[in-house]
Amino acid sequence: MFTQTGSIVDIPTPELFYKLLPAYDIRIDKRRGVKIRGLWCDDADVLRDYRGELLT
Repeated sequence: MFTQTGSIVDIPTPELFYKLLPAYDIRIDKRRGVKIRGLWCDDADVLRDYRGELLT
């Protein structure tokens, strides 16, 4: 099909995918965990390295 129309398809790089992702505000509360897009997440294994840290 592409050979008939002469179109060339460029597949985007994985880096472009991450550049186009929307940015979200993240809020951290020591008692409740992390709030992203209105949802609270608190998992001891996932957030262990970030406890007591401030995001910049």
